Amino acid sequence: MLSEVSATCDRIIVISNGKIVADEKTENLSSSISGEQKLRLDIEGSSSTVLDALKIIPGVLKIRKQHDTGENTARYLVEYKNDTDIRRDVFRAIANSGCVILDMQSGNETLEDSFLKLVSQDQTKNITGGVR
Repeated sequence: MLSEVSATCDRIIVISNGKIVADEKTENLSSSISGEQKLRLDIEGSSSTVLDALKIIPGVLKIRKQHDTGENTARYLVEYKNDTDIRRDVFRAIANSGCVILDMQSGNETLEDSFLKLVSQDQTKNITGGVR
């Protein structure tokens, strides 16, 4: 059901226990909760070469090799600052390293994940006596 919301709505307001816990554009909700963006990449090439190319990109916070997806191919998750768009820099860095990007997708949480995180954070604050 929430996937339909993200497909039809451009802004989402989440209310938990009578309080607004989020009011964001749909595409920004996940990153506003976590404080960073995520990019999932399938790249053909040496892992050390890929990691060296990605770590010098401005705005990159963390790089994690998730798993091998084939011969000399692996999936990486790159976390980067909210206020940047690193896709062009990633493309150039990987191309200049001699590796090949086979797939590049947003690795941000789904709307369902974001909703559950927001509601559970609010519940935890209510239990511990915190206010939001």
